Amino acid sequence: MSEKNRDKSLSDDSHCNDGRNDGCSQDAAESNEEKHLTLAQMFGSAFAAMIGVQSKDKRERDFAKGKASHFIIVGLVLTAAFVLTMAAVVSLVLSLVA
Repeated sequence: MSEKNRDKSLSDDSHCNDGRNDGCSQDAAESNEEKHLTLAQMFGSAFAAMIGVQSKDKRERDFAKGKASHFIIVGLVLTAAFVLTMAAVVSLVLSLVA
């Protein structure tokens, strides 16, 4: 494919960004879906970051495709779950000792 034809096909797929996907190529539709992180990816990244094992590739992906507000919310949820889990474990241990 010549440079000119490749550029034309890329510009033809530019309307795929408007959310309609009518007549878009499969590659353009897939790239639109990969722009945002899934909820599972955000929780996985936040959990890995909390325990200090986040890989450089995933960290770069998070900064490129994720929103700070989403990660803040996920971080708050994970922190609350951690605190509640620790409180339940301490309460259980104290009730078994007494």
